[in-house]
Amino acid sequence: MNESNKNIYTQVAKITFFLYFFFTLFGTSLPFRAGTRDPSELGTSNVINQIVFSALFLTALFSLIPKTNQIIAIIKKEKFLMIFLLWCTLSIIWAENSFVVFKRLFQFYTAIIVCLSFLVHSDSIDDALFTLKVFFSIFMILSLISIFTVPGAISRRYNEWQGLATSKNGLGEYSLISTVIWIYTLSKDKSKKSQLFSLFMLMVSLFLLFGSNSLTSISAFLFLIFVWFLFAVDKIFKPLGIRRMITILSLIFAGSLTVLAFLYAREIIASIFALAGKNLTLTGRTDLWADIMVEVKKHLLIGCGYKGFWITDSPKILKVYETYIWLPRSSHNGYLDILNELGLIGLFSFIAIIINYFVTLGKYKEKTFWMWFIVLALIENFTESVLFTAGGLMTFMFLFAYLSLFTDILRKNQIIFEQEMDTVYQK
Repeated sequence: MNESNKNIYTQVAKITFFLYFFFTLFGTSLPFRAGTRDPSELGTSNVINQIVFSALFLTALFSLIPKTNQIIAIIKKEKFLMIFLLWCTLSIIWAENSFVVFKRLFQFYTAIIVCLSFLVHSDSIDDALFTLKVFFSIFMILSLISIFTVPGAISRRYNEWQGLATSKNGLGEYSLISTVIWIYTLSKDKSKKSQLFSLFMLMVSLFLLFGSNSLTSISAFLFLIFVWFLFAVDKIFKPLGIRRMITILSLIFAGSLTVLAFLYAREIIASIFALAGKNLTLTGRTDLWADIMVEVKKHLLIGCGYKGFWITDSPKILKVYETYIWLPRSSHNGYLDILNELGLIGLFSFIAIIINYFVTLGKYKEKTFWMWFIVLALIENFTESVLFTAGGLMTFMFLFAYLSLFTDILRKNQIIFEQEMDTVYQK
């Protein structure tokens, strides 16, 4: 294949990634829409979404034509995500509404294909960072301006900030991702001008994060601060040879303190939640989880099908909406949703994905900024359903971070192999 053809495939892959990220972040609907309290107004499909993401799927697939060998190598190296994806696909067979499951699964496939097409055509995974910085700069600044100028940027129901996002939790999630990006960028910037801009965007992201009042995203951010603190302590005590002991003791202390607080000082915990406008039921989440567990027991082993439960015109969901008038679109616990929709087999497959990632990362022995999006997704997934959500931004960040590790390993192995072959030929 000549160089011009290679460039065409590469450009298609990068443009597709650019557009996919844009539509995932900004959406295909007009912002500042009022929320609905009528289940009949909640549609199960978006025609514009279907057209846009179908086109992006095809262009991403086209860009993979010359990269078949690399894709096969990545699948062989990774395995577990593909097994999980296969199980999701098989669940179409027993799902009550197979067509809806197929459409949502197609979006999942699209996210994976777009990530792969970009990664195999890029010289470095950090090439994606420029796209992220551009779009998050625009999104964060416009959200900040809209909050002070557009009434629809503040939730009418709860009087909470949502900016260009569709909810305050959405704004919290986007602000959290943006915060991590700008912290990393600030640590890498060399020029004063770049540092000032990164610092400005970091302040804007933090302002919107805490202004969103999203307890899930704020808690995830505080947890990251705690982890980064442990890393700093780890470096301090490294010369003394006791860094691992200090880290382990810190984790034991923090965990024990949390457990004791919930067991013997629930009134203090309740007071803390009250300050954030929450309660110990996590705004009704724990009640919802109990009801969803009743459904889980009906198909514990294989689940009800990938994203096959939360279908708005389903009799089961209409019954849920009779109790929960705030019209949840998920159980607000991603692990519970995985168990409900994919059963124990799906849940254990997901656990295998996570174990595989961190074991591989440990063997790789190179620091990667993208791993923090795996951590963020795992934390947020406890009180929000952010993993493997069709068209979800956190899902996309998780998939990109996950696949980037294996792509980077194969790329560097290929470079080492080529260098060794050059050495052999020279001899």
